[in-house]
Amino acid sequence: MGDRQSVPSNFVLVSGIANDQLFRKEAEKKHQISYHFSFSDHHHYKTDHIKEIVSKCKEVKESGILTTEKDAVKLKASIFRDYLAEIPIFAMPVEINMEIKDADFIKESILQVIKEKGYSE
Repeated sequence: MGDRQSVPSNFVLVSGIANDQLFRKEAEKKHQISYHFSFSDHHHYKTDHIKEIVSKCKEVKESGILTTEKDAVKLKASIFRDYLAEIPIFAMPVEINMEIKDADFIKESILQVIKEKGYSE
């Protein structure tokens, strides 16, 4: 995202994830965050939300939107294209790190479900 535009000096942070505090802290380490729109996990953006975000971006000089990869896809929906056409959008990847025992537990749980459904490994 960001289409080869220069990186803005300020960002409006937009997140629709369960616990966005870590996301915000990481964003603040690298960027100037002017405002944070914090929505619930799996948020369904509406035109009114987009208008508020765009309004905030226009209030803050040289700003863009910084969001998660998941939310960037939602913001790129054709219904919002006209509103966000002049606002640069940048996505910050979110990684999931877990201990090996937790990863193994998840893997074993998935394999068990596959086995119960009759699929072969």
